[in-house]
Amino acid sequence: MALLARCTRALSFYRNKMADEAIQEFTDVLNSRDLPVLAPARSQLLVYLANTLQSVRRSDEAISVYRSAISLEPNLAEVHKNLAWSLLNTARYDEAIAECRIAISLQPDFSQAHKGLGLALITKGQVDEAVAEWRKAIAFDPKDTDSYCSIGAVLASKGHYDEAIAEWRKAIALDPKLADAHRSIGAALAAKGQWVAAIVEYRGSIALDPNLAMAHESLAVALARVGQYDESVVELRKAIALEPGEVEAHISLGGVLLVEQRSDEAVAECEKAITLSPKMAEAHSCLATALEGQARYADAIVEWRKVIALDPKLPAAHKHLGFALLAIGDKSSAQREFSEAQRLDASPKPRHVSFPPYESDSIPGQVREESSP
Repeated sequence: MALLARCTRALSFYRNKMADEAIQEFTDVLNSRDLPVLAPARSQLLVYLANTLQSVRRSDEAISVYRSAISLEPNLAEVHKNLAWSLLNTARYDEAIAECRIAISLQPDFSQAHKGLGLALITKGQVDEAVAEWRKAIAFDPKDTDSYCSIGAVLASKGHYDEAIAEWRKAIALDPKLADAHRSIGAALAAKGQWVAAIVEYRGSIALDPNLAMAHESLAVALARVGQYDESVVELRKAIALEPGEVEAHISLGGVLLVEQRSDEAVAECEKAITLSPKMAEAHSCLATALEGQARYADAIVEWRKVIALDPKLPAAHKHLGFALLAIGDKSSAQREFSEAQRLDASPKPRHVSFPPYESDSIPGQVREESSP
């Protein structure tokens, strides 16, 4: 009876999302000498423990426990799916694909397994196959907003912005509170040069989630493109307040401050960007441009050379370096830089816009966890 009482207590902790307490109780029960009394329930206790471990990002431990549960009951699609999501969170994509396929073989209409398989396939560059899995996920669960958004992200990455927007609109129709879907629509509209419409979507995103730093940053860029620089500065400062380590927000703020001829502030922002990411060419470019705004050409030359060392194929960097060299009277060196810029400008360059697959409520670099069964 004491063991049953501990099981009951562990389940209570589990259902009330008291992870540390649940982990301890499940572990104690599973290690108890009296466990044979509960032998038929052992696999389910293991699943509860694994789910709880995954809920607190202890993915490696969760994987081990899920595998133990599967060794006892190998035909539970839900457990294979949960294991797949833990594998996704540890970037073990081939194993995740295998587990998703097992889950689907056991339950062909398992929407979550198709969705997970799509996310795993996209990491392997199998884009069409991933979209096909997300379409299946939607077919089996028409309310799967994540899969609509993931398909939208793929379409946008291919430049099919109108089709992408249509997918995100479907997700929003199902859940009007999807702030990141509005932000994604804004990004697609911005890629089409429809800045005013993009601003509307970004503002809608922020209204739903004021703490979405990326939406503030994207709104700031759009505002700057329509000449609303003061408002742009405000939004960038909000983005930085929410995510102080966001390098590109500091760079963007430096650029807008330069347009407003606030060069001292611009230099400060660009220096912050370099502190955060010393090997980012764009951060040094930001500082070099700001230094030119202060007529500090010798210092700007140093920064432009750093930009070129980090990315030698940027024609604009060679061109700016050439103008800075002219400003200090070094005409021959300037001419070499102008010639190099002209040569690089003549080279064909692919146009690419990146829209990562949609992972709502995710930590950067991690796949969103599914709710526990």
